[in-house]
Amino acid sequence: MSTDGCFFCRIAAGEQESDCVIYQDDLVVVFPGLYQRPQNQAHIEVVTRAHVPTLYELDDESAARAATVSRQVALALKAEYGAEGVTIHQHNEAAGGQHLDHYHMHVVPRYADDQYWASVGIREHEFLTVPRALLAEQAKRLRAHFS
Repeated sequence: MSTDGCFFCRIAAGEQESDCVIYQDDLVVVFPGLYQRPQNQAHIEVVTRAHVPTLYELDDESAARAATVSRQVALALKAEYGAEGVTIHQHNEAAGGQHLDHYHMHVVPRYADDQYWASVGIREHEFLTVPRALLAEQAKRLRAHFS
């Protein structure tokens, strides 16, 4: 996939969804996921600014920054949304569940009995497209937790 056609690259470049960015620096960009389960609202994406397809090609500095920022997001989700726990996951290649050819980490607020990992895995039909206004509101609420 070229970077021109990459949704995450367009966000990182400020070409779209700029009002939904929670945090950004020279290595990562953070924003709410476009698709979220209703019981896990404010599912956040931590994305490398550079177009890196998978973990295998990721440089150490970007990997460390993504992990550190994911921790900050987790703390913000606990404080702002009352998350009782947080799941952080990342997928590589189609067999690993990767759907977009750009490295990213999912940071998901969790609650008792939310059934996030129900049965065999997450079912695509359980995710809903989040309206732009709600994405912007989630970003605004979480942005306050970053200095």
